[in-house]
Amino acid sequence: MSELRGDLSKILSYVRLKLGLDDEIHDFDGPLISEINTAFAVLTQLGIGPYSGFRITGEDETWADFLGEQNADPRYEMAKDYIAKRARLKFDPPQASYLVNSLTEEVSELEWRLSIQTDTTFPTDKR
Repeated sequence: MSELRGDLSKILSYVRLKLGLDDEIHDFDGPLISEINTAFAVLTQLGIGPYSGFRITGEDETWADFLGEQNADPRYEMAKDYIAKRARLKFDPPQASYLVNSLTEEVSELEWRLSIQTDTTFPTDKR
C-alpha cells in the first residue's frame, strides 16, 4: 500500500488527501472544488474567513489565503476538518447509513463549534 502525499498547506491537496485520493490524480477536481466552495460559503455565513467570502479555483489556494490572520489561531484548525468532512459527505458519502449519520453529526457539531468560535463573547477569548 502506498502512502498518500501532498501539500497540506494547499486546500485542494489537503481535501484530496483527507478523502483518500491520490494528489496526483485530478479527474475529480471539478466536482470536488464545487463541494469545497459550497462549504466555504457556509463558513462565510458563520463568520469564518474573509468577510466577502472565499472560493478556490484550483491548486494554488492555501489555508493561509482563506484564514488570513486567523490562520495563526489554532482554534480555527477545525475549519480545515469541516471543509474535508463536508466535501466527503457530499462528494463521496459512506455506503452505510449509520456512517452517513455519524459524519452528518460531526459536520453539524463543527458548524456549531465554529459559530461559537466567532462569537465575540466566547468565554476564553482574551480580546
